[in-house]
Amino acid sequence: MKHLFVFRSSVFSVLSVFDVGAKAGTFKAKAGTFKAKAGTFKAKAGTLEAKAGTLEAKAGTLEAKAGTFEAKAGTFEAKAAIVIKKQSIG
Repeated sequence: MKHLFVFRSSVFSVLSVFDVGAKAGTFKAKAGTFKAKAGTFKAKAGTLEAKAGTLEAKAGTLEAKAGTFEAKAGTFEAKAAIVIKKQSIG
């Protein structure tokens, strides 16, 4: 009987060590999840920076388009002035 009791107690201690190991594994998994969340946050911050950069690029493109439109309008005014001069000469 003494042997059986020792055997049972050793099995119990192995099970309890295994249980502690499982808890440690869960803790590591939680820590890994936290790192993953932190990585996601950094990715989101990077995405926001990229979006801000895209908006700046779009704003710059709009300014360039506006400048082109002004240049075209100026060309049109110049052409109109030439036509008026030609008509007044004729």
